Amino acid sequence: MMRVRTFCLLAPVTLALAGCPALLQDFTIGSGNDAGDGSGSDSSGGSSGAGVDAASEGGSESGSGACLCALVPTGWTAVELYVGAAPPGICNTAYGGAGWTGGQDLRADPATCTCSCATHCSVGVRTPQCGDPETRWPSGQCSSLGSPGQINVANPAAAPCTPQPTTTTPDAGWNHVARACAPRAPLLQESCPAGEVCAPAPDPSYRVCIRQDGDVACPYGTRSIEYASWGDARGCSPCTCGSPSACGGSFVECVDPACSSQCGGLGVSNCYAPTGGNYGMYVTSSSDGACQPSSVQPSGSATPQQPVTFCCL
Repeated sequence: MMRVRTFCLLAPVTLALAGCPALLQDFTIGSGNDAGDGSGSDSSGGSSGAGVDAASEGGSESGSGACLCALVPTGWTAVELYVGAAPPGICNTAYGGAGWTGGQDLRADPATCTCSCATHCSVGVRTPQCGDPETRWPSGQCSSLGSPGQINVANPAAAPCTPQPTTTTPDAGWNHVARACAPRAPLLQESCPAGEVCAPAPDPSYRVCIRQDGDVACPYGTRSIEYASWGDARGCSPCTCGSPSACGGSFVECVDPACSSQCGGLGVSNCYAPTGGNYGMYVTSSSDGACQPSSVQPSGSATPQQPVTFCCL
């Protein structure tokens, strides 16, 4: 005969009605006369022989019929739950049913933000004659001059700068991860009092709990709120650019279509005869047409969502 201590998870009023004077109660497995013959667990938590203390061991011997007796109110589901900094182990055979993962204590560092401004300088080019209509050539673009008789380069101007923001958002995650697994088979009353079911012993580092979606009050036990996901609103303040500075620079006439060789520099207010180059480019420095970028700061945050309430032994 083996005597096993089990949990009777009931609200105080239910305890009295069910004849459970405390959260621990003893029952006898097998046949025999008196369960108090010294071969099982005593109320102090010590044990001898083949006795198993479910309160301290978190389970029972395989095949003994021992269990954790739990009240599972309507709307709640019995599960085993792990919460910790390390990744959870897999659920055992008894708790191989539907699984759930989430966590608590969300880690979501602010975004890293930068702001720069792209400049836009251009110059007016008139060809094949200096009196022909003007065409705007943007800086840095090598273009064909055709077969001009004359080239006029004038009127450099800056257009508004283009904001170029960057936002780097660090990965978010749970500092404490959670995993819950449902029993593989429906829970039965077995040796438990009326109205309760026999929950299998949990895996190491897991606890037997009941769960319900949402942030709700517990009918008993230790309350733990875990979250299934998070909403991420992290970002940066707007990136803007000030007014551009004046554009200067020079115009080069080159013999190759990349404007990379045999180039001659010319001013930007000249009418001149070409010197044999068929390609031209307007060249500026980084300070030409430059704008002051705005100061940007991280904004927003990540917020846990989809709470789940667990009530555990």
